[in-house]
Amino acid sequence: MEIRRIEGVFLQHALETAQGLKAENISKQMSLKLLSTVPQALLDAFSEGTILEGRVVQTQGRNLRVMLNNQELVAENLSDLEIKEGDQLELMLESKNPITLKIVSLQRRLNIEQALQFVLDFQEEPPINLDLQKLQALVKNSGLFYERKLLDFFTGKVDLKSILEDTKAQLLSNIFNLAGQIHGGEVKDIKTIDQLFRMVLKRTENLKEIENLLRTLYLENLNHWEFTQFVRFVESIGKKEILKALEKGDKDALLILLSKELKSIENTPAGKSFSLAFERLRQFSLLVRDEELGNLLKSFFEAVEKKDASGLREIHRRLESFIEEGRRLLPFRERIERDGLVWLQQLNTISQMQRLMVNEGTVVLPFKWEGYRGGMLIRTQKDEYRVFINLNYPEGFVSALLSSPKTERVKAISLNLYTNSELFYRKMEEGKALLESMLKEEDLQLRDLKLNLLPSSQSLKEVLKEHFYEANLYLVV
Repeated sequence: MEIRRIEGVFLQHALETAQGLKAENISKQMSLKLLSTVPQALLDAFSEGTILEGRVVQTQGRNLRVMLNNQELVAENLSDLEIKEGDQLELMLESKNPITLKIVSLQRRLNIEQALQFVLDFQEEPPINLDLQKLQALVKNSGLFYERKLLDFFTGKVDLKSILEDTKAQLLSNIFNLAGQIHGGEVKDIKTIDQLFRMVLKRTENLKEIENLLRTLYLENLNHWEFTQFVRFVESIGKKEILKALEKGDKDALLILLSKELKSIENTPAGKSFSLAFERLRQFSLLVRDEELGNLLKSFFEAVEKKDASGLREIHRRLESFIEEGRRLLPFRERIERDGLVWLQQLNTISQMQRLMVNEGTVVLPFKWEGYRGGMLIRTQKDEYRVFINLNYPEGFVSALLSSPKTERVKAISLNLYTNSELFYRKMEEGKALLESMLKEEDLQLRDLKLNLLPSSQSLKEVLKEHFYEANLYLVV
């Protein structure tokens, strides 16, 4: 496998912050219901787990027009997330009845004014609380440079501990361990794991209720008194064939007979429970997302309607087998919902950032520290790294713009410092010598240093626009 050096990425949490959404809920909420006729070729393209890329060409209320595989489709936005014209979506098939698409990721071009607002004057509560002393470790282990660490590990530059501390490494370890427990063996790739997790969720959806409904239909949930009362009632209305099926223990023949006598028995406690279970299970045959279970339930009711006892026995046996496998998977359902899907979403976000900005990109990160608020922009270009950090105090702001060449041979930086406080400006002048000595301790040469006293944060925005333009600014979820 080719291991590429990740030169730069874009990190942007702002979508859930700006929309007031919780990050952990986004993966459950983001989906589209298709309203237009879907060509069979497109359905075929959505083979199990396949992800297709689409672009929103128009929005009108909750309805969207999406261009997907050269097909324009109308869809309803089922989420609380605002989707805008121009948004790029990664979609996968969530259900066929109705046809619903899961939004795996959303990418949106970001205006430079919005990006600077996040960094300079972020009004919401920043989701990240930084310890500025540990900032280097935070970025280093964010998962964004995992492939580079692997390369360094294989060439002997870093040890295994450095790999295991990385966020992406931990996510991969957690995901593969959980998948291995479910599968009972090694699972080779993330796409297969994603399919496995979704299979478990579908297969265990409403499983306990379906199992209980089947037990009710076969009179297995009746206590001794209820069973005795039901037998007496059947005797009183002269339904001898029902009594014979009870005596033989032929549950499937009994179920067919009881389904014919719904009106006769529905006034008894057992009959009423049977009737409600019968209709509820019929609804499940149309609503369940697992295709195999849906087909089994449909065949189940077809056999009942045809009075085909032998066919019903076979379907019942297959249903019991399906439920037994579901029981094995049930303990994993909670872990997948609580952890597995979150891990996959985090891994997907990191991968998106790496893919989008592998050549040139910008990190946009509002944060808080020690009760104050700040923000960071990190831009990577072909031959240079550029970092901007802004710290907001009650007395004013202090900002630093740092640039450094992309080479291991020249460890030199250029530094521009900005503030709107004369007090801070004087302090920066007094601290020049200390700054240079600190950089030397880190084996860094100060190539250029400029101090700037600005009238306002708006003036700072104008300065930053010269260094951070709109290319490659995206929201990523």
